[in-house]
Amino acid sequence: ETLLEYVLLNDNTYGVKAGAIAKNASIIEIPSAYKNVPVTQVLADGFSGLTTLTKIVLPTSITIINDNAFYNCINLTDVSLPSSLTKIGRSAFRQCHSINTISIPDTVTFIGKYAFYETSLISATIPLTKNWSINNYRVEHETSWYTVSANNNGKARFEIISGNSISYDLISV
Repeated sequence: ETLLEYVLLNDNTYGVKAGAIAKNASIIEIPSAYKNVPVTQVLADGFSGLTTLTKIVLPTSITIINDNAFYNCINLTDVSLPSSLTKIGRSAFRQCHSINTISIPDTVTFIGKYAFYETSLISATIPLTKNWSINNYRVEHETSWYTVSANNNGKARFEIISGNSISYDLISV
């Protein structure tokens, strides 16, 4: 039994997911390489439902966090997204009830629907170094940042400064 399992991807890098003993871990640190090959993705559903997990350390080799990667990690509080990240999949951090702040690196070009839904987000920042669109509708903006702070019946949702909801795919164009 292992803490982490690795899957060789089509681009000859590795994706990572929880191994059998991860269900009891409170802190998991993902290495930047496995067998001297970069670990570039957190696999879909890779760490979902790990209720004892409080901190995940992501290396700068990670470029993609896939769908449902940390879904329902209810005690996860400490997440620093690496500067290499380009994609956050749908429901990636959904039901991570203990996350209350997040900073999205300016390298990110895709944030999936409900990526941070049902968290405890008090604040989040998304740099607008690019033009963003929601379901192909361009987001107009007046400043260089989105601030995310809405709370609706205890469920955090992204809000643009103009008040439009970002519970849809957010894609830079």
